[in-house]
Amino acid sequence: MGKRKTTTPGPRKEWPGDLGKPITVTFRGMPDTADYEQLIRASVKEAQPAIIEKLERLADHYGIERSGEAGWGFLLAYRIACDLHPGFKLVYRHWHAAVFKALHGFAPLFPTEEGDNPGHRPKGSGWAPMFVPEAVALCVDVIREIAERKVKKITDEKCCELIVLSVDPGLAKPTKRLEKKKKIATLIRRLSEGRRRKMDQ
Repeated sequence: MGKRKTTTPGPRKEWPGDLGKPITVTFRGMPDTADYEQLIRASVKEAQPAIIEKLERLADHYGIERSGEAGWGFLLAYRIACDLHPGFKLVYRHWHAAVFKALHGFAPLFPTEEGDNPGHRPKGSGWAPMFVPEAVALCVDVIREIAERKVKKITDEKCCELIVLSVDPGLAKPTKRLEKKKKIATLIRRLSEGRRRKMDQ
């Protein structure tokens, strides 16, 4: 009996610019059964300008002639995109989608841009996944605002500690000091990332 052949994937193709990056669409929440088609149509309509612009660049990338018979080169670029191209995948970018996925284990209609193992949450950690970076930044801002109303200053670290203890009150025990410290550090990293993302919006 001969040796079974095994196949390994080839090197990942590098696309110029954002041509290989997915197209982001608005997260519209969990649809009712009757709303699926409507929400999919809305997402595709929202993505159309980006799809058309990318199709033009994809046709140019492959040297597909777009003159001549109307739409032929465009159709070929579209067929290539549908079959092979990662840059025409629709994904959710908004952090509401990441929180929905953390709470329910899936995102409706489309995946999230972050995927299953985002950089701010290392594989295998998974602690308090509903506190994505934007959610941590929002919570810290609210805590600081409440504290300032009482003319009391509060540090980011203290805010993150309050969040940690709200998720797991048992970490207040002295024997849990190191574990609490690690989880506070996790939220501080997410806080920095959340503020960076808010500035980039």
